[in-house]
Amino acid sequence: MKFVIPGPPITKMAPKGFVVPRKGVNGRPYNQIIMYNPQKELFDEVKGLLTLQLQKALNSENKEIQLDAANLSRERFFTVILGLYLPISESLPKSTQCLISWGLPYPSKKDTDNCAKFYLDCIKKTLIADDHMVIDERAFKCHSPNPRTEIFIMPVKVDLNPMQEKILSTFSIKDFDDLKLFAIEILNLEETQIVEISHAIKELAIHHADKLMKIKKEILKQCKKEEVTSEKAGN
Repeated sequence: MKFVIPGPPITKMAPKGFVVPRKGVNGRPYNQIIMYNPQKELFDEVKGLLTLQLQKALNSENKEIQLDAANLSRERFFTVILGLYLPISESLPKSTQCLISWGLPYPSKKDTDNCAKFYLDCIKKTLIADDHMVIDERAFKCHSPNPRTEIFIMPVKVDLNPMQEKILSTFSIKDFDDLKLFAIEILNLEETQIVEISHAIKELAIHHADKLMKIKKEILKQCKKEEVTSEKAGN
């Protein structure tokens, strides 16, 4: 889903502070440092624009746009791509301005990382619950006669049902690699090698029995829930 903030891209500034003289409990003076966000007005303005665009999408007659907007509150992981379209400086030679207007690259000192930080702060609790949900973040910058910031937010689908997720959260990829080694060892044993077979099964039980039992309990619990749901539907 795409959101557009008109105007030159904004670089995040560091918090600022000022000193306020205070008196302690014992009457001794001390200085308290009060920190504040020097970009609060800009920050609130951008968040307001994003909120308006989200609300418009949620009320759209286009069902696809409406669904994309609704998914921002449902999904857990996102890819965010930021397009930073910088203004073309009038101090540049006219020939250079013309080349830039055609989309040709031109160097800029604008800090991409700090711009990204500003807009990621803006989308937090506005478009998505928290910026830690952004697992893939990219940004690019170019010049344009129409300076703006474009924010593309795309859900990252995790195609697992709750049971599959529970299993994988119990059994790590290292556990799986160990299990593969165990399988290879067992396959190379003959039925007559009962001592070796016994040792292999013992090692399996020592290292994986608890986790496999935990998974079994979850599966049985899920089966029970499905049985109850099925009985209720039948009635």
